[in-house]
Amino acid sequence: LPSSARASAPASSADGHPAAPRDAVNLGLQEAAAVADEPAQKAGLLDHAATAFLVAGALAGLSSSFAPTMQALTQSTPSVSQAVEQTTGQPSGQMAEAGATRQPAATVAQATEQPSPDTHIIAHIDATEPVVEPFVTGNLGKFQQATTGSNGHVTVDMQIERNASPLSKAGKGAAVIAATVAPLIFFRRLAKRQDSTARAVALTLAGVVGTVAAGSMLNTLHDGVGSVISAVADAKSPEGVWSGRETVHMADGQRTLLEQNSSQRVEPEQLSRFLGEQMKKYPDGNVVVSLTGHGLYYRHVAGVRGDAFADMLQGATREAGRPVDVIVVESCLSGNLEALNAMVPSARYAVVSEESIAAGAVGHMFEAATKATAGQAITPRDLATKLVEAGRGEPGVATLAVVDLSKMPQLDQAVDRLGSALLDEVKAGNTAGIREALSGTMMLPVQEGAIAKQFAVGDLRQFAQNLLATHAESASTAAVRAGAQGVLQSLDEAVVTANLTDAYKAQGAVSIQLPGKDIAKFEKQADVLGARGLSSYGKADSPQHWRAFVDEMSAQIK
Repeated sequence: LPSSARASAPASSADGHPAAPRDAVNLGLQEAAAVADEPAQKAGLLDHAATAFLVAGALAGLSSSFAPTMQALTQSTPSVSQAVEQTTGQPSGQMAEAGATRQPAATVAQATEQPSPDTHIIAHIDATEPVVEPFVTGNLGKFQQATTGSNGHVTVDMQIERNASPLSKAGKGAAVIAATVAPLIFFRRLAKRQDSTARAVALTLAGVVGTVAAGSMLNTLHDGVGSVISAVADAKSPEGVWSGRETVHMADGQRTLLEQNSSQRVEPEQLSRFLGEQMKKYPDGNVVVSLTGHGLYYRHVAGVRGDAFADMLQGATREAGRPVDVIVVESCLSGNLEALNAMVPSARYAVVSEESIAAGAVGHMFEAATKATAGQAITPRDLATKLVEAGRGEPGVATLAVVDLSKMPQLDQAVDRLGSALLDEVKAGNTAGIREALSGTMMLPVQEGAIAKQFAVGDLRQFAQNLLATHAESASTAAVRAGAQGVLQSLDEAVVTANLTDAYKAQGAVSIQLPGKDIAKFEKQADVLGARGLSSYGKADSPQHWRAFVDEMSAQIK
């Protein structure tokens, strides 16, 4: 989020959704602990009973908050090894030789490198999240400006899903915030009174409130704050206040409304059809697909579940009869090996960030890049590079890179060879160097350290470099070192250019699933965006030995 919105927004998870309500429960437990530590002669029997009730209530709230997770844990989901078997038709212990050529799910997209003065942007924006909606919607004006003065050489065809908030929602949002916070303040003040009975009543009521509210308190606060922010911003917006789905065409600084209806959600099949129909209009020139929406590594990309993203793109290119020249993904954490693999059959170059990315940044990048290239014939590669250069210094854009998707198969093979060498090390019990390399690898997103540690998705380049440092040159480490060097070389070939802020200079712009102690839990539980955990890992023809390494090593991490 832009800093103006971030200051008012509640704690959020990696994808911008409200964090799990664990913190709300912890507040209740801390309050209980503070009371329990007082001398027994002051607390009295009622105090002890009320404290016990509060603890029980908070624990019950915690349990109810994560009931869906507990239910998901009991569901049968294939393990990584089973996923390997389902993908290859072979047990995970009988995989093909590491690095051997694998049959890809689809051929690599072959886009022209002929320079063209024409750039056709086909965009889809998911602006249904209340807190980010005003800032994402602001992209419309920036995209429109990108076509100004181009004499028809730059066009935009856009579909936007919007959930705007009328100003009346601001009052409702403020009421929701007050109604959520006021009881906690009241109970806390009451609990400080010297009267033992009053304190016992306060703690008892707090226990009841904790039980009821633990699972929904942060969600409620998030909705309330979101309503206030979005209602005020929408009231000032030149787009006006409307909700639903809108399709527009932009050229020469003018915007033409093609369709508007009250339906908000666009399913992957509908999005695929929209993209394909628009691409079909432009057999020549540079075709850029820009997708904006929530992202979470390979689990969710631009508002689309990871296991549906590849099919959505391939359906669009089949409909259009041509590949995408440049795909721009304004989606958190999409600079991920698996997410990029999903784009390989459909696009030539990808502009992605392996970190969280601010809502609304892409519109400015298009505006700046098209102005810088006005009247010039430009190749898809150079256009993608100009977009990343335009993102330099953009608030909320910590990392941004151009990836040559035609190089992904070679990177996959390099990762597979490294995975095979590491798998042998794990089976031999030689995990010290691997553990040290993991501990020195930056997990993403950096701003959400606890979440990043749980998901265990980190920068691939940094991990490979760390392996070289932790595996001194010797006969016994030759395979690991060769594998790490192969990954670094393949990354150099795949990453065309990267815009990294100072905090990310050691990064390589592509993240990967690494081993972690919570991997088994995420393998079975549904995450905040509805996509399955590691059961979705490997859907896009990812390296088989790497998946086996992640599985084996994770089992040894306590």
